[in-house]
Amino acid sequence: MTRLVCGLLAALFAVCMAAPALAQRRPHGVPPGLAKQQPNPKPGGSANVDPSSPAPAPAPVTGADTASGVARFRSFGSWLDDATVLSPGEAWVTLSAQRWASPAFDGAGLPVADIAVGLTSRAQAFATFPVTRYGYPGEPRTHELGDMFVGGKVVLRQPDGRRVGLSVSPALEIVGSGTMVESGMPRVSFVVPVSIELQQSGGRVYASGGFYTRGAWFAGGALERQLSDVFVATGGLSFMGARGDAILSDTYGLHHQRFDAFGSLAWFASPALVLFGSAGRTLSSMDLDATRYAFTIGASLNVHRPGARPPAVR
Repeated sequence: MTRLVCGLLAALFAVCMAAPALAQRRPHGVPPGLAKQQPNPKPGGSANVDPSSPAPAPAPVTGADTASGVARFRSFGSWLDDATVLSPGEAWVTLSAQRWASPAFDGAGLPVADIAVGLTSRAQAFATFPVTRYGYPGEPRTHELGDMFVGGKVVLRQPDGRRVGLSVSPALEIVGSGTMVESGMPRVSFVVPVSIELQQSGGRVYASGGFYTRGAWFAGGALERQLSDVFVATGGLSFMGARGDAILSDTYGLHHQRFDAFGSLAWFASPALVLFGSAGRTLSSMDLDATRYAFTIGASLNVHRPGARPPAVR
């Protein structure tokens, strides 16, 4: 696995460095819906907040320790962001659609709505509201509100060409599925991501690491390259794991760690409109909850102060 990770990082770095460097690149930040994906509720209770894999687990919840309020199944979570915020008063709305499949389940998110608003020169607020459909192939779909996120990002150190930027993005995760809550998942939990960013001529590198209070940790990074005045390409990796009791996960052979990869392309159609698409999958050993494929398409619209700071999309 170590050799695979090193090889992928080297390949992503080579691709990004081979792209033409631009003397002037537009400043940008990452709206919440483009840097992470909300989890879909699943009968197995495995929550994945990962840019490439909102796939469900098929394990039933029979035997979960609901009396103590502790979900006895694996609970993943991931987050990937930068250390840049929007300008004060600037607002972006993102609408996207997702299609994904695991070895046992498949589903879609439509629509997924994200809002990001700049508050100060060092802070912004964000919210994510998804609608999901999922289930076994050939069986009726479950259609409900997915897990929501509400939070903010504070830049502790601004990134520039000479130093690494640093930010923290505390947020609330609000579970939308009653089934998940009944099986022991807390209705509200916290996520605490810390992100860094290094800017270069024609590109940048950013990474995040942190934890969910419901029992998950994550780390991930991305290489972004501006291919031209209107196209931006990004490739990234995410590594996530679960901590605590996971008896049902062991029973159904679900791994306690996972390693995923994604790639994306964004088109800055205008100063106020960005169109994007991405694809990803699990690279580590497949289990019933791994991601065979995940595709996302969407658009970000600047609804206030058009053209001020177009966001980076991955």
